[in-house]
Parts: sequence; C-alpha cells; structure tokens
Amino acid sequence: MQLPKSKPLKKQPTKTQEDFNREMGNSLAMIELRAELDPYLQKNDAARLGFDMIERGEVIGDPDRKGGEILAGLVGGEEGFDAYGLRKRFSGMMIPSSRYKESKDPNDPRPFATTEDFPDRFPLTTQVLQKQGIGSLLPPEKGSTIYYDTGDDDKPRGADLSVLMEELAHLGMRKIQADAGKLTDISLPEEERLMDYMQGRAEAESGAYSAPGNKDRYLMTKFSSRLADIDKAALEELGMRGVPPQREQVPPTIMEKFLGMFR
Repeated sequence: MQLPKSKPLKKQPTKTQEDFNREMGNSLAMIELRAELDPYLQKNDAARLGFDMIERGEVIGDPDRKGGEILAGLVGGEEGFDAYGLRKRFSGMMIPSSRYKESKDPNDPRPFATTEDFPDRFPLTTQVLQKQGIGSLLPPEKGSTIYYDTGDDDKPRGADLSVLMEELAHLGMRKIQADAGKLTDISLPEEERLMDYMQGRAEAESGAYSAPGNKDRYLMTKFSSRLADIDKAALEELGMRGVPPQREQVPPTIMEKFLGMFR
C-alpha cells in the first residue's frame, strides 16, 4: 500500500527578538490603556466591542483578520501639532478596515474613508504623525485603526479618553450593522447624537469626563430606546466573542476610602 503524500506545511515567518519585543510592548501598552479606559467602558458595551475588535481581531478564530491599531497623535510638545501651527478638523477618527468601509446609513451610502485615503485627505496631519514616529498606517485589509489626539494642555483631563471611547463605539456599531445586520436604520447623524449620550452616561454613572452638556442631554433621554438597542446588540456580539458582561462596580467602603487617602 502506498502512503498518501503529506501536505506541505505553510511556512511560518521566523520571529526575531525585535518582533517579540514589539509585540510584548504593544500588549503591555494595550493593558495599560484598557485600565485607563475602564471608567469610560463600564457602561458602554459598543465601545467595549470596538476595543475587543482592535485587541483580538474582527473575526475571532480567523488568523487573517487580526486586531487593528489604536494610534495617539500628540498635540503638545516639540513635535506636536501645536508646534507646527496645525489645527485639525477632528480630534478622533474611526478608520474602518476594508470589511467595514461600506456605509449602512440609509440616507448616505458613501463609503467610509480608509487608511489608504488618509494621506491624501490629510497630508499635513500625515507629515506631523510621521515626525512623531508613526511612519505608516495599518492597511485596511489588515484591520481597523482608531485615532485620537492626546497631550492637549488646553483640554480637561480625560477629554482624550472620552474621544477614544466614542471612536471605539463607532467601530462597534460598524460590526453590529455590517456583520449582525442590526440597527441599519440608524443614520450617521443619529449615531453621533447617541454617542453624545454615551459620553454623558460615562460622566453621570462612572464619573468620567464628557464634553459640557452631554451629561444633561443623557439625563433627559436616559431611557432612549435607541441607546438601549445599541447596548443590547453590542452585548450580544460580545457574548458571541466570549466576552463576559461588565461587572457592576462595588462602591468602596468608608475604610477603603480612608486608606486610599494615603496611597
């Protein structure tokens, strides 16, 4: 009997020590960023979904759809945007992968811009980012990119993380609409309004920063059915990805508050 021929193994690229160090550094940076974001994600399942997509991949179990990137551009400092007198029209941006570039907005079918379009649309921003060490952006076929400004001394503490939370939630919405086929009747302007409510909720219920007025707008509409619909859809997607529900935060005891004064 003749043995069947063995299938040739797909050659895996050899990882260098530099590759290993970069991956470890990225992993530690994500852990640290996740801890800073915690107050903003506690009540925001759409943002948690977006973060999980960046961290673990758009499709769990598909090695070709690995996680994306979170990039921070410096506003202050020697190489910051302020040093070059550059005032951008945005402080954060969700730049989807090729999987999510098609808009589901019933009133605006234009596709979203990807990282391939970014240098042409924002040439000066691209040049400053390169001076800050961001030489190139992740190709859209490799995953999504979340961009946000940081290091702006003119803005309150936490403003950058509030923007980051919103952009992550936008990415979560892309998955809910494109992969699950849900909430496709929500237009982009309505989505932006709901993001303001999400930021206000983070301030009202977790003590996180949000732009002035967002907290009041959320409190006036906290029982919005659309916001509840997004929460439910995002939580279902997280469950299918094996992410457990966010645990309720237990208020510190009087003794814990007292001991915290000496940390």
